[in-house]
Amino acid sequence: MILFQETAPRPELQKLSASKDLVWLTWSDIFRNSHTDFDKQLNKINEVDFIYLNKYKDYNYSFSVALSKLDKSFLHDFRNYAYSLFHFDPGDKIVFFTNLIDRKINAKVFHFLFALFRSTLTEITNDKMGALYSPLTSGKQESEFPLHCDLYIPKILFNVYEHVPRDTSGSSAFLELSELFEVVMPQLGKVPISTIKRMKELVYADLRKDNYDELFELLYDEKYGWSDKIKQVMDKHKFSIKLHKGEGYMLNDRIWMHGRNKTSGGISPKRLHRLIFNNFQELNKTFRKS
Repeated sequence: MILFQETAPRPELQKLSASKDLVWLTWSDIFRNSHTDFDKQLNKINEVDFIYLNKYKDYNYSFSVALSKLDKSFLHDFRNYAYSLFHFDPGDKIVFFTNLIDRKINAKVFHFLFALFRSTLTEITNDKMGALYSPLTSGKQESEFPLHCDLYIPKILFNVYEHVPRDTSGSSAFLELSELFEVVMPQLGKVPISTIKRMKELVYADLRKDNYDELFELLYDEKYGWSDKIKQVMDKHKFSIKLHKGEGYMLNDRIWMHGRNKTSGGISPKRLHRLIFNNFQELNKTFRKS
């Protein structure tokens, strides 16, 4: 079954989309028209689960759905959508989305769907860490988030916004990792070759381990003489886009850095929904390496 279809962004984003050659998708008509089935299944569980995967130490928490509580006929059909997502590959591009949350698929239903995708994808990959639906760090003091890679064990990042300020603050920022290593680092001239090599290992080595903390420290810890300068140079090369409710993006977290420009009023726990998963391409790469 077809999960997504091409669409146009809202008018304010059309000029930027044309200049950056951005692709915009939304739910397919057949998926969106299944909203009454989604409502019915959500009523069976009332709310999604929040689970911890004890085998793993870092970032081992996720929203999830107990598939046994849902109708078998519904799950049979929904798995086809999950396979469609599993085989979707953003490649080396950022794919943008709009109208993923609307009157038919409201925020509560969307939360259920992302949790359900997480559960069905782990079933498809036979890997409990093959997909995570991880909550966001929130708070009134949270604002800017420098460019980074999440470096969860899964590699494909699918972020969709729900509760965002209507002003221009808090836009999403992006920078290709190749630009970090080939353009930004040479401009600095002060990062040791051994450190750059370690950064690349953290990003590209498939270690079944979350490497976010170490990479973030190597980039931004004040004990390193390059921390302020590296942020300044990256800010010059990044591109930013303000995304509204129901909009989002999908990218390969080992190809793109992403971040958040300064936002007003802190960060709501419902700011965005974050699904991280291994798709067909990434799973094949893992198998070839093992």
